[in-house]
Amino acid sequence: GVYLAAGWALLEFSSWAEGRYDLQAPVVEVTIAVLAAFLIPTLGIAWRIGAEGARRRPARAPPRSVAVLPFVAVGGDEQAELFGFGLADRLVTDLARIRDLQVVARSSSFAYDGVPEDVRKLGRVLGARAVLEGCVHLSDHRLRVTTHLVDAENGYHLWSQRFDRTMDDLFAIEDEIAHSVARAMNVVLREHERRAIGKVPTRHIEAMEYYVRGRRVLFQTRRRSLVFAREMFSKAIAVDPEFGLAHAGLADVAALLAMYFPTSGPDLERARESAERALALDPDQAESHAALGAVLFVSGEISAAEASFRQALKLDPRLFEAYYFHARACFQTGRFDEAADLYRDALRVREDYASAFFLAQSLEAVDRPGEAREAYRDALRVTERHLDLNPDDAR
Repeated sequence: GVYLAAGWALLEFSSWAEGRYDLQAPVVEVTIAVLAAFLIPTLGIAWRIGAEGARRRPARAPPRSVAVLPFVAVGGDEQAELFGFGLADRLVTDLARIRDLQVVARSSSFAYDGVPEDVRKLGRVLGARAVLEGCVHLSDHRLRVTTHLVDAENGYHLWSQRFDRTMDDLFAIEDEIAHSVARAMNVVLREHERRAIGKVPTRHIEAMEYYVRGRRVLFQTRRRSLVFAREMFSKAIAVDPEFGLAHAGLADVAALLAMYFPTSGPDLERARESAERALALDPDQAESHAALGAVLFVSGEISAAEASFRQALKLDPRLFEAYYFHARACFQTGRFDEAADLYRDALRVREDYASAFFLAQSLEAVDRPGEAREAYRDALRVTERHLDLNPDDAR
């Protein structure tokens, strides 16, 4: 538009000058020829600038998308802080089971643990229409949880509530918050989603406390963090031997140690026993099938691993780990088209830099250079955003 306006002005000036000074040279014709010659390159430059701007411009968040922040501990109490993290962690898992709701990955939203930010800015950064935040206060055996669901576009509250209960009511509070968030986001729960949200993993608060400590560092994929997580899951099992998620957690730790730190000597046979124990306790627990699949994958039993991943996804189509490890298995065996599809599915559930990068590699391997190039650009964008939130991630 600027080029055409300037060209029109130049033509008017040329026409005036030609008449004013009675020029013999074809000034106007030359000007038109020059403007026409440079029009196509100018359009190309404008297109490139516009496309780059559109790529960098943050897209509007989906209408039914939510980010869950770790709940703040009132008074800085360590146990309250742990309960707040565990409550938020469980809420991410519960809400992610709802098919019509998009939930920001905990690795992204939990990076803002204890960081004061404007909710509208958080919504833009995390790509969420709503943000769930809250605070936890413990006094003796009493538990007070105050929570707010805020519209990230205008900053107004969509829903808020305060719960004054005993610590034994933690899971009931979690259940009520998940249902309230779904209602506030105009999502109708299916019966199997209601059952999944209402399932209580353990009745022992102490066991859940150990489990949450392990889960809190499991995402970091550092050797020291994984060893600590293994210790916490073991203590949770010592308190409640029938705590299936803790058994699955032990299997996850062993699989991650074998994948990233093979010299650590992870006991894969014991890890398989842990996953099978978790399945024996609850055969309908998708996380346990995925954990067994991960152990089988790093043990080289690809076919058996894939069967476990398929079963996990049948039980929970929003389980990121099942998509990711299944994709790794396909990639390792040269089925790059299948791997690309699974990495795309994983990215629909959670924004993940590793999945984004491996998707690009898979597309490159099947000679789809145009798609691969675009996927690498997306992977770069995802990785830069992850590093902004997690600057100490060595991987």
